[in-house]
Amino acid sequence: MRRYYFTGPCFLIIFFLFFSFVSCSATKNIVKKITPAKDNLKKRVMVLPIINQAGAGSITASQITEIFVEFLKKSPHLLLYESPKGLSWPPTNKLNQFGVVFADDDLVKKAEDLGINAIITGILNPIEKTNKKTGIWPFRKSHTVYEVCVVINVMDISSKTLLLSKLESEEALADEEKITTYEEEVLTDKKEISDQMLRKSLTPILGHLASSVASKLLKAPWNGKILATRNTSVDINAGKDVGLKPGQRFDVFGLGESIAAKNGRILFLLGEKIGEIKVTSVGGKNSLAVPEAKEPLLPGQVIRFIGD
Repeated sequence: MRRYYFTGPCFLIIFFLFFSFVSCSATKNIVKKITPAKDNLKKRVMVLPIINQAGAGSITASQITEIFVEFLKKSPHLLLYESPKGLSWPPTNKLNQFGVVFADDDLVKKAEDLGINAIITGILNPIEKTNKKTGIWPFRKSHTVYEVCVVINVMDISSKTLLLSKLESEEALADEEKITTYEEEVLTDKKEISDQMLRKSLTPILGHLASSVASKLLKAPWNGKILATRNTSVDINAGKDVGLKPGQRFDVFGLGESIAAKNGRILFLLGEKIGEIKVTSVGGKNSLAVPEAKEPLLPGQVIRFIGD
């Protein structure tokens, strides 16, 4: 009887082929799980001006917001809306200790009327300055290090709750210089960071934040509402602009329990599913759908996209 032995190189080749097969199979399964459906609707998103609390350089809040919006535009799954004209922003009494900005009820109502899915707010925090030494003695030098930090918050309009709150920071190093006395370090103005350094730090920060926001919104369900009811159909706040097509369906939910938030706002939990609706006619921003629910449908009830 012949016996076969695996030598070292032969065994490694077989192991590699087996590992490659398993890895490919696992990767396909993972991708299948995390890849959203192709017919997922676009999210309508309102971006409010980023609040500049740094007071550094001459870069304005609108310029910072423009950089952030340009990154968001790279996502094909978002429809971006500017903030309403005449908006008083930032709201001095809506900022908490964690950097979360709460949109007031009037703004939320305007967003609902526009069919907005989410509101994005942001803050450029005060810039922190430290001194860091590098090199070996006696050639050690001091670097002035500025920490630039931005917080972005995403509020879900349907639930009136925070969908995402994320902080990103970058360190900006000033030109190397020898600091020989403690007084020179203390007397240096915290606002001396140049526009070039600030913009260089803000660009990757805003890029990372925009990517996180787009990813979070893509994975979140598309929620809307019933605008009005007719004899045999209902009006809903989804249309061609978000990619809706005839024949697609939504779940319909009733209102759940109410909760009083700390800021006085009343929040309603999502209630039980009471039926489905099927789209029959698609308009620009609103559409008609046929109800398939036993219980009567009412204006204001939440709808959630489920596809074909």
